[in-house]
Amino acid sequence: MDGHQAIGFDYEHALKAFHVTVGLHISASSDEDREGTLNHAMNIAELSFGLKKLWKAGASTRPYLGGGISWVWNSHFEIDPIRPEYVINDSSVGYFLNAGVLWRVGRRCNLGVDTRVMRGAEVTFTQREGSLDYEQIGLLAGFNWGRDRDR
Repeated sequence: MDGHQAIGFDYEHALKAFHVTVGLHISASSDEDREGTLNHAMNIAELSFGLKKLWKAGASTRPYLGGGISWVWNSHFEIDPIRPEYVINDSSVGYFLNAGVLWRVGRRCNLGVDTRVMRGAEVTFTQREGSLDYEQIGLLAGFNWGRDRDR
């Protein structure tokens, strides 16, 4: 199942002494697929913790590079008209790397583009192993408290 729709939220706190941010990322995605009379639905939730280095490259441009660890929960539902619905859950830990650029719009708003790669997370469903590795490109819209003028 490819092409999950996803939404995520980040919270970051600047550590000025180290010129990095510490962040918490929460996201969820889902996808559905039909194979004959069998419907598949997959839901994935991810909780990540990591560090991000931001550079100031002009008045409003801030490229960044980050990474950390992710805990991933996966729920797989199979719905068959002949037998009852059942749910299989598993979780795993992996690592992520991300890079992107933020553009400051006014004093408190950010817009940007983020690329993210996760590796190492694997799950097992009914004696079959699967990978939760992914690559994604996302659009960012954010709010800040206007305190990073010196970074």
